[in-house]
Amino acid sequence: MHKQPEIAILTQNMLMGLGLKSIIEKIIPIVNIEIFQYFNDLVESDSNRYSHYFVSFHLFCMHRNFFVESKNKTILIIDDALQQQNHDMQTINMNQSEEMLVHCILKLHENRSHHHPHSIGHSMHSHAAPTVNTKQALSVRECEVLKLIAKGYINKEIAETLHISTTTVISHRKSIVSKLAIKSVAGLTIYAIANGYVNIESL
Repeated sequence: MHKQPEIAILTQNMLMGLGLKSIIEKIIPIVNIEIFQYFNDLVESDSNRYSHYFVSFHLFCMHRNFFVESKNKTILIIDDALQQQNHDMQTINMNQSEEMLVHCILKLHENRSHHHPHSIGHSMHSHAAPTVNTKQALSVRECEVLKLIAKGYINKEIAETLHISTTTVISHRKSIVSKLAIKSVAGLTIYAIANGYVNIESL
């Protein structure tokens, strides 16, 4: 007899959590879903038993190490502002119609069911943010520049901190934007947080 798959939803927005739970239960009625508002409650519930974690971006950033270690099980709950950012994680955008959400979750289920019958999915390529593997890797210096951008440094301050010219900083920024396909400072900051270049507490 197969064990009933279990899913954890971690979000402080209970309405969002209940809505996502309702949609998943319609698609996969055999699954057991628990909603948690606090990370410690998830851990105390024997978190290893869950086949997937749906986690809000804010809580993901606060407990990034835990979820990165369970990357294949973790799905970020995002909104339109985060949709095009590169998180190197599976994502689901809650700011879309129920029909589209159902489509995304079904795609997750289809992509994983052949290999993991108790998992709801591995990726949502048509709706998820691109993974880092599809991008060129940043150089060591570009990573340093990205960290300082995320901390709010302007070009002159970055140049002074790294002991390079402002022209070189601008060149590095152009390269970062080109490699990541992220143009805004906010987007680069989100990318840096989501991928562990900076801690959210340090910003």
